[in-house]
Amino acid sequence: MPKLDQTMKVWNMSGRRGIGNMNENGELFSELCASCDWIIGGTVFPHKTCHKMSWVSPENVMENQTDHIAISKRFTRSLLDVRNKRGADIGSDHHLMIADFRFKILAARKKTETRRKEYNVQKLQIPSVRVEFKLELKNRFSVLSTQNEDTDTADSWKAIKNVYIETSEKILGFRQNQQKEWISEETRKEIGRRKLAKGNGNRSKSRQQKISTQTQYSEINKRVKRSIRKDKRNWINKQAKLAEEAEKKDIRELYNIMRKLSQRKFRMNRPVKTKSGMLLTTQEQLKRWEEHFSEIFNKDDNVVGSKQEIE
Repeated sequence: MPKLDQTMKVWNMSGRRGIGNMNENGELFSELCASCDWIIGGTVFPHKTCHKMSWVSPENVMENQTDHIAISKRFTRSLLDVRNKRGADIGSDHHLMIADFRFKILAARKKTETRRKEYNVQKLQIPSVRVEFKLELKNRFSVLSTQNEDTDTADSWKAIKNVYIETSEKILGFRQNQQKEWISEETRKEIGRRKLAKGNGNRSKSRQQKISTQTQYSEINKRVKRSIRKDKRNWINKQAKLAEEAEKKDIRELYNIMRKLSQRKFRMNRPVKTKSGMLLTTQEQLKRWEEHFSEIFNKDDNVVGSKQEIE
């Protein structure tokens, strides 16, 4: 009887809207959801078959529902919809699965502070942009000097700040997030073509049309990967040459290049602890440093004195 109850529980967790045949991995996943009281969201909501499939074979012949979004049973009413996002292009044979949630939470105050934007200061390395930036600042400051003659310090600082902000927005612009600096413009165009080919494949109706668009997508995807590898190799070689030049001129620039190549984030501040391993506050850290260096210097003096006594 317990085995029958467990089987019924598995079927309740998986829902009635699933498609395809369940293999051994699917059965294990269903049993895991049943033991944890999870609901498989992709098997609950009615959708077309093309909106449920999460995997397509390279030949575009076989499709299946292999990727799932599971949620606790207590939040079943908060789950509004689960379906795939076929338009997302990542060069994979899997579709992105998305889910819509609606939770009842406490009302929070709206944040007045907006996300800080970073100016694209990398453009200053281009000589023409650097000259244009200096000329724009010079013109704005010349106008500012004639207008603000009898103003206090606060107003003067505010005017100077606005000059730098407006000039940076006009000449430099804002830095785009999540963009690799080593990807060339030609590679970005190829990525756009790949995304367009993926959209054409999603909108195709007949089997022959799907196979044709999938073949076109595979060819473009190969070109994108080849171009990305080439761009990455060229960028690494360029950074290596800059590191060789920086070794003779600026050691700080050398470390910045090495940090960029290794893609590691170094912690500038490390916690100070006592001998027993307890963390110290800011005021106590100075006393601990004083104690540490006094022990080191006194230890060296004692060692020298003991050596002289032995001799």
